[in-house]
Amino acid sequence: AEQPGGGEVIRHAIRPGGVLTAEVCVLDDISRAPGEALNVLLRVLNERMFGQGEIPLLTAIATANPALENYYVEALDPANLDRFTFQVKAAGLLQSK
Repeated sequence: AEQPGGGEVIRHAIRPGGVLTAEVCVLDDISRAPGEALNVLLRVLNERMFGQGEIPLLTAIATANPALENYYVEALDPANLDRFTFQVKAAGLLQSK
């Protein structure tokens, strides 16, 4: 909203939904998420807290593509991978050329 002096006021609001209200969350293709966003998301998942409130999350499932040139993704940081209980690497799902 514009102010009389020509400036703008930016308001920040958090609307409950998504990870903040879900009991089960699927994080699709987290290997494409920017590092800063991924760090915040994984901290929320680990602590089950956002701000001063608890979130009802029971479990989260994440997917990621392999770190290959044709996928345009980077490998996840080992510190971020440690936040998951287990990892499954599925072979044979890639299409051969």
